[in-house]
Formats: sequence, structure tokens, C-alpha cells
Amino acid sequence: MNGYHLQLRRTHLLHCTLTVDLTIGSQVTHPRMIAPRRCGSLPTVSAMKSTPAHPLGGAVRESLEAYGGTLRALLLVALWVFRHVLACALMAVLLHSRASWSESYTAQDAVSHIGEIGTVCGLVVSSKFAMRSKGQLTFLNLDRPYPNHIFTVVIWGKDRVKFGRPDLTFAGKRICVWGLIADYEGRPEMMATDPAQITFP
Repeated sequence: MNGYHLQLRRTHLLHCTLTVDLTIGSQVTHPRMIAPRRCGSLPTVSAMKSTPAHPLGGAVRESLEAYGGTLRALLLVALWVFRHVLACALMAVLLHSRASWSESYTAQDAVSHIGEIGTVCGLVVSSKFAMRSKGQLTFLNLDRPYPNHIFTVVIWGKDRVKFGRPDLTFAGKRICVWGLIADYEGRPEMMATDPAQITFP
């Protein structure tokens, strides 16, 4: 509670000392002393006791509380942004350093590692953008062309814009692709959703 407390002390037969205790919240300031005066010139003790507490410092306290709430909100937003930026940075590091910690296989060996995460390298000998197919898929076949393909990189239409024109960009080039080696009708394949998954050895 904010306010003040008055106390009247008789220090002399004719003189009194008036002290004022200021209260802000639960903190009590040091008493402030008013110079001794004649007792007759000061209000009586009973009058002072009936004086209501004055709301001293209320506006200041409300301002501080509002400022504290805004500061906490800003800190939470900053923490959220920091965590997401850090997560993205770690993902980027993992993608770009994958060759150092994942196994590398040839397109022919990939069939023996279905279900594993690894790097498969080979020459793009055939490619196709199936624009009218469901999902508008792009196919990159390594080492052996379709329909005798032994390993295929698949890029969905929703991700194609990230790669530009992958059926032309990677055609005739040796690439390494990192990710989960999956099975499709008995043949190994890998979904590429980020350009960072495909590199040139």
C-alpha cells in the first residue's frame, strides 16, 4: 500500500517534532523530519491519525509494472526467434557436413541399404520431368537409365522450384545425394526436398 504516516513527538515543553514516513508498496523510506515547531502550530495527534493515506508513487509503480510486462514479452519473443534461428543453423550445418558422417554408396549398392540414411553417388544417365503426373515429379536416374534404372532421385513438384530445372541441370553430371534410401516397387530411391541434399563430388 502506498501512503504516508505522520508521527508527532514532543521534544520540548513548547516544541514538537513532526516526522513523516513515506511508504511505497512494502518499502518504507527513511523518516523525513520537519524542523521543530511550536506544538500549537501543528495538527493534533488525533487529527493526524485520522488523515487518510495519500496514494504516493502509485503511478510510478503502475508504470514500472507495465514496463516489466512489456520487457518480459520482448524477452520471450527474442528467445523464440533465437531458438528457431539456432535450429535452422544446426540443420544447415548437418546438411552441409553430411559427407563426413554418413556412409557413401554407389547406385548399384543402394539396394542393400534400403531404410538407411546415407549418400548415394552416381552419374545422371536419364532424367524426366513428369509435368502431367500426379505431384509433377522429376526423376533423376543414376548409372542406368529408365526402365532399367537401379537408383532414382525423386523431386516433388512443390519442391522443384528450389532446384530450378533439375532434369536439365543435373543431366549427364555425376552427383551425390544424401537422405533416406527408400524402396519403391523393389527399387531404391531417394526423395530430395532441399538443394543442399545434392552435391557434385
